[in-house]
Amino acid sequence: MYVQAKPAVNRWATIRYLRCCHEFRDDILVTPLEVRRFSWARRLRRAQRGVLRGFAFMLMRRVDHLRLDILVGQLAQESRRPDHLPVMDGCDPLVAEALFVSKHYLEDKQERRRDRIHRKVRCAAGCGTRFGKRRRDHDFFGGEGLHGGWLCPTTPCKGQVTGDHYCGMCLEELQQANGTRRVADAKMIPIDLDAQSEHPDLQDY
Repeated sequence: MYVQAKPAVNRWATIRYLRCCHEFRDDILVTPLEVRRFSWARRLRRAQRGVLRGFAFMLMRRVDHLRLDILVGQLAQESRRPDHLPVMDGCDPLVAEALFVSKHYLEDKQERRRDRIHRKVRCAAGCGTRFGKRRRDHDFFGGEGLHGGWLCPTTPCKGQVTGDHYCGMCLEELQQANGTRRVADAKMIPIDLDAQSEHPDLQDY
């Protein structure tokens, strides 16, 4: 069991340490004076992150300790690339897996934070649909995006909700109503096709 489990534990520890370097990279920018001003809950989370980083470092292989600078450098280089591009050739598989898992974790964390901010939001059109849910009488899926609606009106809400939010069906109905209103308000300019042309020689063409 030891022979079979040790490589898996070492691999998990290396990936976990690289994830800590990517997810908690802002910790090194905080001064001790700023840490004293944090709430006790935030300081506790910061201490837990440090313990997790140290525990993962102890479980890493010695060869990974020696090439840790190379792995962290590759991680920093790959994290600056756009998300839709694959990793560059020569990138270590451990770095690629750590970056992939870390991106999904950060996306899920942002999604949970977005749901927490919009917890009490209802559709501004008056249908009473809660944020992220679909209206009962339509086929749009819940969640954000084109099919679900629930897009923040200007920029993503940070800290508190700003602006009116609409579910997918109400948003579609508003867009159709605005399009119909624009067509109705458009001015029709009549064109007299029998009018004499300014160039009589070109009337036959």
